[in-house]
Amino acid sequence: MASLRLQPPEPFHFARPDTWARWKRWYEHFHMAAGLADEDELRQVNTLLYCLGPEAEDVLASTNISSEERQKYSSVLKKLDEFFQVRKNTIFERARFNRRDQLDGESADEYIAVLHSLAEDCEYGALKGELIRDRLVVGIRDTALSQKLQLDPLLTLDKAQKSIRQNEAVKSQQAALHETPIQEPNQVDQ
Repeated sequence: MASLRLQPPEPFHFARPDTWARWKRWYEHFHMAAGLADEDELRQVNTLLYCLGPEAEDVLASTNISSEERQKYSSVLKKLDEFFQVRKNTIFERARFNRRDQLDGESADEYIAVLHSLAEDCEYGALKGELIRDRLVVGIRDTALSQKLQLDPLLTLDKAQKSIRQNEAVKSQQAALHETPIQEPNQVDQ
């Protein structure tokens, strides 16, 4: 099997502590894909701190981590989680989620992905799926489709996502069908 050289994620933006959960998820994909889980704990810790960026040492020191904990990857992650969790503003995260509408030029898949990502930090619990569904239905640019979906009393998140994706695909296909075909120049028999 060919060896794959992976690029680490961009350094963490410490000025945006609300993005910690997302950055951490992305880093954990890198951690697994790069085979770091099989490495010794100290190498895992140092790779994490390196990927976080220069401010990581100061932040970690501010958590009062013991020298023993500092040697364990899971302990370092736990301390960082605690550090950033305190700074998360759930009300702000929910406001960002509830204000998010589909942008001009944004595909259905992009919009759906953004809503799922924003909902991660909202602590909605068991209502998360329903709230994503509701935001999706009222936030899509296609008002006719939005109205149609609102009339379905059995609408689920999966059904809403499927309908929105299918609607976008059909519109794209219809536009392709109605494009003016390119005229080939007349070929002269020789």
